[in-house]
Amino acid sequence: MEQHLIDFLRDIGKHFTVNVMMQKESVKARMDGGLSFTEFSYMLLQAYDFLYLFRERQCTLQVAAAISGAISPPASN
Repeated sequence: MEQHLIDFLRDIGKHFTVNVMMQKESVKARMDGGLSFTEFSYMLLQAYDFLYLFRERQCTLQVAAAISGAISPPASN
């Protein structure tokens, strides 16, 4: 499935508010040292990845590896 970044941000990103993302402990912990846009947007990409796996492969659980566990996807929405 091909997805362009601008389309992704427009169609998917609009469902995630910065305020909700900033309330996540994983984001709060990183704010003092700086959080890049790439790290911040990782939550969106990870959540969309799970949605794809759920729809296409009936996946109901996704476990983050230690390297990607610093910023976890939103639990709902």
